[in-house]
Amino acid sequence: MHTIAVDSRNTGQIDIDVCTQCSVIWFDHAESTQLAPSAVVELFKIVNAGSDKPRLPLASVLPCPRCKVRLKLTHDICKAGRITYHRCQTHGRLTPFYQFLTEKQFIRHLTPVEIGQLRVDVKHIKCSGCGGAIHLEHDTACSYCGAAIAVLDADAVTKAMQVWSAAAERRRNSSPAEISEATLRLAAAHSKLAAQQSHSLPNGLLGNCSNPDLLSACIATLGGLFALLDDV
Repeated sequence: MHTIAVDSRNTGQIDIDVCTQCSVIWFDHAESTQLAPSAVVELFKIVNAGSDKPRLPLASVLPCPRCKVRLKLTHDICKAGRITYHRCQTHGRLTPFYQFLTEKQFIRHLTPVEIGQLRVDVKHIKCSGCGGAIHLEHDTACSYCGAAIAVLDADAVTKAMQVWSAAAERRRNSSPAEISEATLRLAAAHSKLAAQQSHSLPNGLLGNCSNPDLLSACIATLGGLFALLDDV
């Protein structure tokens, strides 16, 4: 894992630990609730940068990086539904990136109609939660970890991008015209992502991949869209 500094909802920054190969984040006590929208955007970029490498499965026994005591698999409920993470009772928790996105309400589950459409062209996909195979002929969720078939929610992602962009422009003392231009760029990014998740879901998101991970495909799409923010 490596440590990155991200923006806090209050002032200044906080340090969090990320492993891109395993797609997990370590949060010290209450750090997850302190993240600013810009921090979520930075995490998207980091995960996307390592998406071309094979994802390593988590070990069956995970020690706390602070005290080395075995982490406990924990089932929790948030606004978006059920999530899981590995918790140390004293120091914090290890959260898979998929569960983090669910917690922050960036994930939307596919409807039965969308799953049926996906089933026409794609027989198998990878679970975004555990990496296991989902057989679309008879499965509507992962048979290993129970995760539903899901993609990123375009509206939720764009809202975070808008908040982050506006804050960045204010810090740079940009003119109203420059802020307006940033808003237009973000609107274009939202339209592109939303279009790829609409009626052309299989072709728009999956490309030529024969055994795709829908969440990773969405993150890869966002990797290009985030360049719009960097150019502002």
